[in-house]
Amino acid sequence: MPLSVKYEDRKDYLYALVKGEYDFASTVHCYTDILVTGAKHHAARVLIDALTATGGPAVLERYEIVTAVVKKYYELIHSPDYVVCRFAMVGKAPLIDSRRFCETVANNGGLQLKDVETMDEAFEWLGLQPS
Repeated sequence: MPLSVKYEDRKDYLYALVKGEYDFASTVHCYTDILVTGAKHHAARVLIDALTATGGPAVLERYEIVTAVVKKYYELIHSPDYVVCRFAMVGKAPLIDSRRFCETVANNGGLQLKDVETMDEAFEWLGLQPS
């Protein structure tokens, strides 16, 4: 089953649960949809929970995925009511790269993203208390 995402509005942040198995197309779709949904909800913080997602991209695919996400980010930030948002993505290898390549590319593109392996790390980076 390709990756899919379900959302929950929670106190002070938007929660995005990513489930399924990695494939390039569904990953690009899910991650750009997370940006769009965050913008629609005027979320200043988004917690992406990919702990149950399986598989992972090759290095070149990682770059292409993040490039697509950053491109969508640039489209969104030009809308007058866009709220600057921080994204914490929680996951395990191979979906999350231990060298944090995606995080680096995203941050270099202006997107505030932190890849972490635990929910506690995500809450801390987002400045939230665990719920």
